[in-house]
Amino acid sequence: MKAESQSLVKIMLAITLSCVAFRATAITRMSNCSRKWLQEKDCQLRERSFRLQVWQDKVLANDGRSRDTVTLPYAGDLVTWRRVRLISFGVRRFIEINLWATPDPQTGIQSRKWLLYEWRKGQLIKDLDVPVQNRKQLAAGQFLYDPATHTQLKVANSKLVWRCGDQHGKF
Repeated sequence: MKAESQSLVKIMLAITLSCVAFRATAITRMSNCSRKWLQEKDCQLRERSFRLQVWQDKVLANDGRSRDTVTLPYAGDLVTWRRVRLISFGVRRFIEINLWATPDPQTGIQSRKWLLYEWRKGQLIKDLDVPVQNRKQLAAGQFLYDPATHTQLKVANSKLVWRCGDQHGKF
């Protein structure tokens, strides 16, 4: 009976350790800004003690011990936010921003950008700033779009892997 209970304890411990190891390597949570917040360019997201606010031209982050603010490279009335989300990958935090930048004044062409920031040691670090699509306004509310480049974030071999068309990398 004693050997049987020890085996059961070992099995339960192995299952628990497997779950902990899997949790450390999987995307454990994603929080998205609502459509209303995207239109207002004011988004607040929270993951446990980590707080994030993306507002107009700033990204503000606070983990309860450290605070940091970075200025977005694309801001203004002509910028359109498409998606802002907070991604938790184990204990790591990533901020993904997808937006239409200000149109080029000479050509009128607008680029959709994919930005990825990571919260590292109390600082927001920009890891990606990649164009994924272009468009040109033909009339009010009408655009001519180039084909979009596929973007992806996924977990592979305990790393966060990003892909944008033929470009790719790991964090």
